[in-house]
Amino acid sequence: MRRLVVMLCAVQMLVLQENALAAVLRVPSEYPTIQAGIYSAVDGDTVLVADGTYTGEGNRDVDFNGKAILVTSENGPEAVIIDCQASQLDPHRGFHFHSAEGSSSVLRGFTITNGYAYRPPPEDFGGGAVFCDHAAPTIERNRMVENAAVGEEGLGGGIYCRGSVSPSIKHNTIAQNTANRGGAIFCRLDCSATIEGNVIVANAVDVYGGGIYCSSSSPTIVDNLIANNTAEYGGGLFCFMSSPEIVGNTITRNTVIEDGGGAFFTASSTPTIANCILWADVPSEIALGIYSDVTVTYSDVQGGWPGEGNIDANPLFVSGPLWDWYLSQTVAGQPEESPCVDTGNPESVIPRGTTRTDGVWDVWRTDMGFHYASFLAVQVIPDTTHIPPGQDLRFAVDLINFTDSTLIFEAWADGYLLSGNPYAGNPVIGPVEFVVGSNYGVYGVRQRVHIPEVAPYGSPYRLCVRTGAHPGSIWAEGCFEFAIVPPPFE
Repeated sequence: MRRLVVMLCAVQMLVLQENALAAVLRVPSEYPTIQAGIYSAVDGDTVLVADGTYTGEGNRDVDFNGKAILVTSENGPEAVIIDCQASQLDPHRGFHFHSAEGSSSVLRGFTITNGYAYRPPPEDFGGGAVFCDHAAPTIERNRMVENAAVGEEGLGGGIYCRGSVSPSIKHNTIAQNTANRGGAIFCRLDCSATIEGNVIVANAVDVYGGGIYCSSSSPTIVDNLIANNTAEYGGGLFCFMSSPEIVGNTITRNTVIEDGGGAFFTASSTPTIANCILWADVPSEIALGIYSDVTVTYSDVQGGWPGEGNIDANPLFVSGPLWDWYLSQTVAGQPEESPCVDTGNPESVIPRGTTRTDGVWDVWRTDMGFHYASFLAVQVIPDTTHIPPGQDLRFAVDLINFTDSTLIFEAWADGYLLSGNPYAGNPVIGPVEFVVGSNYGVYGVRQRVHIPEVAPYGSPYRLCVRTGAHPGSIWAEGCFEFAIVPPPFE
């Protein structure tokens, strides 16, 4: 079997070369600090930060200055750490967005720690790691750990977002942060953030919202793991005059002193909950305050809750490669089937992820609860979908590692005939072993499959590029259909 080792720097260069016109500004080899790199960047550029721990001026309170740029670590959050070294007497945070940044301002792949947001009342202040003030950047694949927002207006130990904007907060780990309200994330003043695919664990607050606090905001909270957070009210979520859409989350083992271990909604809040698991929160799963109501459907709520498709059954969590809240499934080798498998809303979009310990992506019908970002995403882009016999079917493959760890896996391709049956000569490519670093990918890998001269005309034929352990374990796959057609002028 052939082995392909993808060095991390090479992977990053493949990503960066997608836009040949953009400059890559390297920290610290070309620019001494992250801020210095940003000062010299223009829209479309990338500030690439090498491995190491970054401290001091220019590496904390970093400001994008409104630029549509990518600021990214070279080798993922485990390798690049921003240590704010802050305290109440010397407050600092990692990043401050306040110049109307949009989705093309991207922060990716850092660990941000020891941030400390503090300002005496009455002014609100927050965001121990990141503050988005009327700005809507993309914040993805970072680790925000052991940051704080303190005082009566200490809002968002990890991230504080305010204003009528829609920041994107995706695939981050936000853990062990502290605040007065909103241990991981605080949304305020009509903020409509997309909070998706995050692991929000072990955050703590003095009062409200151990995980997420929504104040006069309606974010979209989709496919997050919200666990082991603590508060006085609303261990997982707290909503005040807010009506978020809460879909496909696992909210578990959060603890409060008063009520709403899983979630607390008050002051005319009317959220919707679907495809969620709320289980083992203390002392209750959902609590309602004044003038508030919640619509819950296709969810597993301990103790029960009225609504279409809801159940009250132990979800049978099991430990897996990325943590503890996978669902027990016989096809993945467990002895029992979780009642949350295939019981989500049948009309829901299938999340791009897995509840299975073997990493196989969910398919219709969707499972309830958080879906771990599959170890890999596979995208296959054919040059054409109409090919004559005797020619090569050419295509490009992207393999993306969404985890914080280096992955070793096999990749191969299988073909399928007009009948739907597998081609007798499968695999038509591979298997080939890959080693891909954390939070990066291999882009544009060129491949080809020869179409036999005797292949019958017709459609649809199908080709699937698969990853995992050949042949029995498929972690993720990308497929496309194609037609075999007569040669030109025949």
